[in-house]
Amino acid sequence: MARQRKTTTALAEVIGRSQSTASNRLSGIQPFTVDELIQVCEWLGVSVLDLDAEAERHSRRVS
Repeated sequence: MARQRKTTTALAEVIGRSQSTASNRLSGIQPFTVDELIQVCEWLGVSVLDLDAEAERHSRRVS
């Protein structure tokens, strides 16, 4: 989001939630729903498969 200069407020509008909920989603306090992830991917212009692959790479680096 930062690279595209997208804000948490804009994310909240995209997923139809409050700004605090969007912030909680981003920080990992609350998980995104599948529908929200699809909406976010479309908004950011990335595929769900790319997001999944990146999450897998990140998971391997952390473990």
